Amino acid sequence: MSNDSKTKRAAHGQGGVYAYKVAAGTRYRVVWWILDAETGVKSQRSKRGFRTQKEAVAFRREVARDADLGRQLSRRVMTLSDFAADWLPRLQVRESTRKIYSTRLRRSVEPRLGRVLLTKLTPSMIDRLYRELEASGGRDGAPMSPATLSLTHTVLRRLLAQAVKDKLIGGNPTDSVTAPTAPKAGAAHWQVWNADQVKAFLAAASEHKWYSLWVTYAMTALRRGEGLGLRWSDVDFERRKLTVFRSVGRSEGLVVGPTKSGRARSLDLDDHTIKVLRQHRVREGERLLAQGRSFDPQSYIWQTEAGRPIGPSSVNRHFKKLIVRANSGLGDDQQLPDIRLHDLRHSWATLAFQRHAPVNVVQQRLGHASPSITLNVYGHATETMQQQAASDVAEAVFGMR
Repeated sequence: MSNDSKTKRAAHGQGGVYAYKVAAGTRYRVVWWILDAETGVKSQRSKRGFRTQKEAVAFRREVARDADLGRQLSRRVMTLSDFAADWLPRLQVRESTRKIYSTRLRRSVEPRLGRVLLTKLTPSMIDRLYRELEASGGRDGAPMSPATLSLTHTVLRRLLAQAVKDKLIGGNPTDSVTAPTAPKAGAAHWQVWNADQVKAFLAAASEHKWYSLWVTYAMTALRRGEGLGLRWSDVDFERRKLTVFRSVGRSEGLVVGPTKSGRARSLDLDDHTIKVLRQHRVREGERLLAQGRSFDPQSYIWQTEAGRPIGPSSVNRHFKKLIVRANSGLGDDQQLPDIRLHDLRHSWATLAFQRHAPVNVVQQRLGHASPSITLNVYGHATETMQQQAASDVAEAVFGMR
């Protein structure tokens, strides 16, 4: 073996710079990779003979800049679909959100604009896309709903904003397009139950295996995934508090991740909910004892036999069946509206506002980023608060309503 072959890597941080011995002393070799813009194939290159490490490092930095320029140039001929495939995996969102974004791109954007080069994409192309989707972009050629069209715009705008950051295009073409708007959330777009209806549902669900889950949803306004992600260690029975750390969703199987906001939040629990959870914990302990297993505070409060969280779709199915069961025992004029599970959350917030709960209290319980979001969603409920406030002040001043 020759002295020339006895190489060793240079000091940490020097990248592909290697020292080797020759008769005249130490020399340095630089190794780097280049990318063929046409084929996308990488190949290794090297250069040796540098007398000092400083010269070798300077050369390595120079070729690294050239290689980066080459990558940028090769990416400038990327189509929208190519860039979407590169963008989605590095997008820092929950897996469920990534799946939604991928679906919107695949179904709505790529069939029409996927083969267009990023540098050739224009506002008129995007505007034409939105008009086509508006007319026939829904299921079986039906018009696309305003909410879905607005979401499609959000995804495309975010994708192209990243292309601007990556310096692949000079500006975001969606900035020059009239953005489609979704209807504001409110009473016209979802239904809520009043207090008597919530009570009737819980009465019908009292013998259900997940009764404590239904009570928790109705009394805490948790999102579906947040409820499914609760562990026993998240409940402080003495202080009557619940801390929400995580959420369960579905993306190629169950995924346990952070809450929607990415932050934990603490909720106060009422006496009845604490009582129901205590009873559920006792039953769980008895079940485990019968199986020769011990109670684990880190286990999920509602779980499968395998110890995994319950699936979101399973919870939805049971919720719908319980509405049918409740209605079978009610008169025609007492039937519960067929709401979504998420509408239990809306029901709690609406009931809270009707009982004059401060906006910031409701906002914190729901986990909204700011009170303005809560006001935007529940504007219909806060209108009654204004009416009540007007009457209360008039009574205080004039002694009349």
